[in-house]
Amino acid sequence: MNQFVSMRVSGVVMDPRSNLPVVILKNEDATCLVPIWIGVMEASAIAAKLEGVELPRPMTHDLVMRIIDEVGAKVLRVDVVKIEDSTFYASITISAGGRLLEIDARPSDSIALAVRAGCDIGVAQEVIEEAGIQVEDTGNVDLASSSEDPEKLKEILASLPKEMFGKWKM
Repeated sequence: MNQFVSMRVSGVVMDPRSNLPVVILKNEDATCLVPIWIGVMEASAIAAKLEGVELPRPMTHDLVMRIIDEVGAKVLRVDVVKIEDSTFYASITISAGGRLLEIDARPSDSIALAVRAGCDIGVAQEVIEEAGIQVEDTGNVDLASSSEDPEKLKEILASLPKEMFGKWKM
């Protein structure tokens, strides 16, 4: 059975090397980061919710949440469960009609739902071991006080070894 570490979204930034969006998850004491490269639409959905942007029409993730709410279900948690063939995998746990449902999903979609549902985000210990960045790996960046600053997050990404980039698929 996988051990999961509770994390939250620290921010969404553009990878300065690939110019792709990256969602940064961090653990409670900000000693570990998990960067996940995601698509532009998912990055927009996550960032819009984090920044409190109200759109005139619902985005796909807002629509999914409305449907979940309307049928009386609840998103309990999302988990980044594994990396296989350089691809991250996640699951969404939903309570519906007295049943617990685990739904396979991309991490980007799962995280977009999690920020809307206000639910826990877990990352499997094995994912952290493979893709996580310990604070000492980020050089002199003071993560505890600056991880909410997109420029500092870009600085962290820019300081990572080149081998980290292009390793995982969206």
